[in-house]
Amino acid sequence: MIANPNKVHHEIWYGKIELLSESPVLEAGSYCTLRYVYTVGRYGLDNGARIRLLTRFASDMEAPQWSDPQADNYVTVTTSNPMAKAEIRYSEMGGRRPFFHALEVEIKGEALGEGDRVYITLGDTSQGSRGQRVQTMVEADFRMVAEVECFQSGTWVELADSPVLPLVAAAPHRIVAAARSMGAIGKPVPVTVRCVDAYYNPAVSYRGTIRLMAEKLDGETFVPYAAASGADGRIYTFGEEDGGCRRFEDIVFGETGMYRLKVEADGLPEPFTVSNVIVVEAERGRLELYWGDLHAQYNNALGIGSVEAAFRYARDAAGIDFVGHQPNDFEFNCASWEEAKETVRRFHRPGVFVPFLGYEWSGNTPGGGDRNVHYLGDDGPLHRSSHWHIADKSDADMDRYPVDRLYETLRGRDDVFIVPHVGGRRCDITRYHDPELEPVIEICSTHGRFEWLLHEALRNGYTIGVIGGSDDHSGRPGASYPTALSHFGVKGGLAAVYAETLTREGIFRALKARHTYATSGERIWLHVGTADGHMMGDVISGGAAPRIRVRAVGTAPIERLEIVRNHEVAYAHPIFGQEDYSPGRIRVEWGGALVKGRGRSARWDGSLTVANGRIRAAKTFAFDKPEQGIVHQDERRLEWISSTSGDHDGIILDLEGGDDMQIRVETPYGELDVSVRELATGPVRREFGGVELYCLISLQPTKSGVIAVDVEWQDLEPLEGRNAYWVRLVQEDGEMAWSSPIYFHKC
Repeated sequence: MIANPNKVHHEIWYGKIELLSESPVLEAGSYCTLRYVYTVGRYGLDNGARIRLLTRFASDMEAPQWSDPQADNYVTVTTSNPMAKAEIRYSEMGGRRPFFHALEVEIKGEALGEGDRVYITLGDTSQGSRGQRVQTMVEADFRMVAEVECFQSGTWVELADSPVLPLVAAAPHRIVAAARSMGAIGKPVPVTVRCVDAYYNPAVSYRGTIRLMAEKLDGETFVPYAAASGADGRIYTFGEEDGGCRRFEDIVFGETGMYRLKVEADGLPEPFTVSNVIVVEAERGRLELYWGDLHAQYNNALGIGSVEAAFRYARDAAGIDFVGHQPNDFEFNCASWEEAKETVRRFHRPGVFVPFLGYEWSGNTPGGGDRNVHYLGDDGPLHRSSHWHIADKSDADMDRYPVDRLYETLRGRDDVFIVPHVGGRRCDITRYHDPELEPVIEICSTHGRFEWLLHEALRNGYTIGVIGGSDDHSGRPGASYPTALSHFGVKGGLAAVYAETLTREGIFRALKARHTYATSGERIWLHVGTADGHMMGDVISGGAAPRIRVRAVGTAPIERLEIVRNHEVAYAHPIFGQEDYSPGRIRVEWGGALVKGRGRSARWDGSLTVANGRIRAAKTFAFDKPEQGIVHQDERRLEWISSTSGDHDGIILDLEGGDDMQIRVETPYGELDVSVRELATGPVRREFGGVELYCLISLQPTKSGVIAVDVEWQDLEPLEGRNAYWVRLVQEDGEMAWSSPIYFHKC
């Protein structure tokens, strides 16, 4: 009896693909050999026919090459018929959504008949190559989809049962700790500790022992604190049931202050870490600070991993409080919508973990651009921008395009909100915006940083708040990391929300009130309020500007804290004094993006030369990818590899010489020459066009900044009409936070 006659019929006519692998399991980021054998079906492969292997858009498996047999990722193709030859091509976007990356083999010379074979070896090590480097994120069902085009007709047919391999975490490498940012005396503060591999995947194999110790901020230094119940030298050994992640629910502090947890781990290359700061007050206030990520994609659209696996990561590994579900609507079918509803219901635990049901309305930018639709309940209508990738068009009458048609349909409901964002397609808020449905915008994600979006909103007169999101495609919402792909160039952002309760309704009310801020991915604590009790997001009026109080605690030393009025810095808090600078310590920084839409990543591979002096030491800051950094250094010259997507990278130099030392920086976008003597009067900056592409050279402080800032400021000369006051915070490691504005109308 034939179990699957359709499959057998398919294999008879189109052929079949098999994988002869070194191992039934792959490790993330490892080098391996994948040997595929395609057996030709009854149709055969005509001269000019093609075979291709496709990987997902989100996969950062390195591109195969066929020119250097000793280099990484060497691929070979042979056939069982010596008269048939193979021509190899590779295209990052040559396949089909969501399997875009395409390795293509074209048959030349003799045609291949039924039973002939084609051998495709990725990572051929026979001549010295280390093999094929696989993707750096885990995936339970990693596969390369195999397709054939038998007739040189342009019509591709997917082969049945493309081989599947589990791709697991690499060896345990480091410990990461994430805590809720606010607490009260005697009340437990949840803290999540996870062991990860070198690529930040949870290391499920970790069985080591960790020790938790509380530290309290005393001036500018953290000192041991022995009165933290549950964290005073606590020992814990990871077991199989932990999966590399452990949430501690019983850590309690007995005094007000600012704390963090130091975690030491056995047997890891990076054996200790510290958590973000926990601000402990005498009692809980009306509002508490919750961390979330409302924006991620899964394998029901363009991402990697199931919705269930991603939610489990968000809850158990990232330790965030709320999460969203945002597949691209034009490839998200109705069966997946039902599956998403069921998963959201199952994971929903008010007070512990709050998932939001939703989708990404993915219209092209002229029709409004990317918007995330979120529902408060466990159900909601699926109004797509189109059915572009959906075969079943029976519900096409539910589509709404352009986005103002979506507004018309959803307006008046009290159970939905929309977040414009910048991803592949960028949102266009200059032409499309609904103030009732869109209380906040997303200004940072793994695609980049988009402060310009807030400026656009303010120029249009909108009263709007800001959040961050990951737009993660790697199955890691809430703690998303850059990959080798240029379009996922930075860490994913986070949404910080001051809400009354950890419920959907509580988070929604906070978003509507704009009691929110955005971070580039770190749990930077930020509170912006006024002396009379208002806070970020509020709208107030009067004859005199409010006295604004800013309190902030970084996850690294704070380098810059600015209060911006509309678009210009109105107050820059002094972090360093004149005595903290030295002419021998120089900072070179660059950043920005090429465009606002796709292809925004700017490649900054460049060099620096020093005349009339020498380079004693150099170190990078704010670089996002381990493969980037300084690639050459001697006493006179540096060379580096770098890319930015609205963020910034840089190098700090220790130089030896007089004030006649000359520094020349060369980048693909232009050059900058400056003498140390010039830098004594202030930074030298050059703009290169694009979206705020720039290079800056300045003196660098000889000490680190502070961890905590508490400042009050009042604008003595507010503008007539509206003044939007918001805070920009920059850490020494390049991580950032942005507050929603306080909107003051002078009357």
